[in-house]
Amino acid sequence: MENEDLYKRIEIRLKKLKLTANQASEDAGLDRSFIRQIKQGKKANIRIDNARKLASALKCSTSWLLEGVGPEELSGQISAAKQMAEGLSPAASHLGPKDLPIYGDATVISSSFPLNHGSVVAYTFRSALLADSPQAFAVFTTGSDMEPRYFRGELLLIDPSKMARPNDFVLIEDQDGNASIRKLLKLDEEGVQVEKLNPRSESTIGRDQVKHLYLISGSYDLSRQMMS
Repeated sequence: MENEDLYKRIEIRLKKLKLTANQASEDAGLDRSFIRQIKQGKKANIRIDNARKLASALKCSTSWLLEGVGPEELSGQISAAKQMAEGLSPAASHLGPKDLPIYGDATVISSSFPLNHGSVVAYTFRSALLADSPQAFAVFTTGSDMEPRYFRGELLLIDPSKMARPNDFVLIEDQDGNASIRKLLKLDEEGVQVEKLNPRSESTIGRDQVKHLYLISGSYDLSRQMMS
């Protein structure tokens, strides 16, 4: 992420919202010099939680602010998620009530994405598998690193009420709120050993780096309008 490009996007939002850099920084709950430091190149890397706060103050999507990816406006991000969610035809209503919240950002194209708990971008049908899990939610697959098991745009059903076991596919949320999809190989005192499928590789994530380890209980393939 180049600071110059980042600042250009910040400047676009400041002009549209008629805000000063100091005002936007304060609205984000950050130091009032935060944006100025970005402009001066003093912040080479921005923590994802601070990026989210800044994106909220600038009323834009986090992915657009950091990488220039996806719709600029939050409304565009929500619209993209709704369009993808509506890929399930009305005939899919047999799956259950349309009250399952979708979190994350449907416009991201990388394998890791901000989960954005509390910011519902759309709702989809609740599978019977999740009928007794009020905290269940769904997220879109955003990358290609878990193909051929999950493809970009596939809607994953997450069940926080069940414990993930080795060989389960999981959604891993780190301490910064970023999520990634992996196959769980082993969980012990040393960390969480996981597998990526495309290209295939194994890695271990320190337990202190993992905030939540969610079981993926199923998915909706929107291209085929079916559940897997």
